[in-house]
Amino acid sequence: TPTATLTPTITPTPPVTVRVIKRDVNLRVGPGLDFDILAPAPHNSEYIADGRNDDRTWLHVCCTEVGAGWIRSSLVETSGAIAPLPLAPTPTATVTPLPTNTPTATPAVTPQFTLTPTPTPTSVIATPTPTITPSLTPTATPSAVPTATPSATVMPSPTPPGIIAKVEIVWPHGNAPVEDAQLANITAHLYEDEQLNPIACDFGGDVRLWMAQNNEPARPIAVGQPRRTSQDGRDFTVWDFNDVNVSAANDPQTRLNFFVTVDGYQTRHNIWTHGAEARTLAPAQDRPTTVINTQPSAIDAKIEIVWPHGNAPVTTAQLANISATLFKANSLSALKLSPAPQVRLHWSIDNGVDRPLAQLPVGLPRLISVQGQSWQMFDFNDIDVSPANDPDTHMYFWLDVAGVPTYANIWTHGASGLTLAPQQDVPGRSCR
Repeated sequence: TPTATLTPTITPTPPVTVRVIKRDVNLRVGPGLDFDILAPAPHNSEYIADGRNDDRTWLHVCCTEVGAGWIRSSLVETSGAIAPLPLAPTPTATVTPLPTNTPTATPAVTPQFTLTPTPTPTSVIATPTPTITPSLTPTATPSAVPTATPSATVMPSPTPPGIIAKVEIVWPHGNAPVEDAQLANITAHLYEDEQLNPIACDFGGDVRLWMAQNNEPARPIAVGQPRRTSQDGRDFTVWDFNDVNVSAANDPQTRLNFFVTVDGYQTRHNIWTHGAEARTLAPAQDRPTTVINTQPSAIDAKIEIVWPHGNAPVTTAQLANISATLFKANSLSALKLSPAPQVRLHWSIDNGVDRPLAQLPVGLPRLISVQGQSWQMFDFNDIDVSPANDPDTHMYFWLDVAGVPTYANIWTHGASGLTLAPQQDVPGRSCR
């Protein structure tokens, strides 16, 4: 990886101030798209240009948070002429291609450390105050907290090797709007198959609620309380999570993703997004602080970019490449492991659940190097994102690492915004 702090030829020509006038701009190690990306250059940010390349298409800038770098002259506004700026030394480009058998189908630029996502940003679909029939909810009054009454004697019944867990309602107390709600009651159903046959009436496993805020990895926040209920003549058990703090979503730039798992079981689940603002820009990619080469006891698995081929907008994109980084849990210590772990990509559509493990793609590991540090990224190429061409449809993506407790972020890919709370599921039969 070339040195990012370059010393231009000293001349009496004063430096030129440049201001970024476009969005989705990057600082690079050298003057060209073949060079690694140092960091995003936010819209309206200002830098000092102290050099240029021969044809003046790139400017060398100094004094940024990541050191010196290069930026395209067509993407900035300058305070003076750039022709008098001295020629700055050009480092040697080092490019790591994507490990894909179909390079012609990938975007024009191989996704590297800090890539710019598609100009039409993927969006997070918010679910404001849902309109739900009270008889289908945990309590007749949203502000009231349902009282769970588990069986006095729990007798374990046969349970399937895998469970489908679905969040069915996120109900702010007092029907408060998202921008005001402090607490919410959340109810989940558990099914043994895709025909929505409920699991055993007396199932005694721990049902766990997870929450991910914005692009941060999800964390478990509560264990559900079982409650017997009846709907359309079917008796079954649901799990309530009461008084969940949703106040973070009062900020219109914050959304909360919820899902449920069952301890000890492979759990396929849906994602419920709670937020006031429907669209958010793709987050800035994480910059590792350190690199470690021993497997930690738990991993944060973070999707860093979902990149439609050819930079196609969400409404027309058919395929996308997805790249992710693994970190030691609760840190920005990136992993560089040998052999590389098995990283699997999950996805769901709207209120549906993800696929069985055997059907999930496994990421291809590659090493990238930035400023003397090398770590692994995992690429999932040619992922079908065409369902999101429908403006009323969105896709959720997340990861897991085989054999290691994994905390994953949730990436939502969609063309447009607000969706109403989905219709609650009715079990296929009564529990047994």
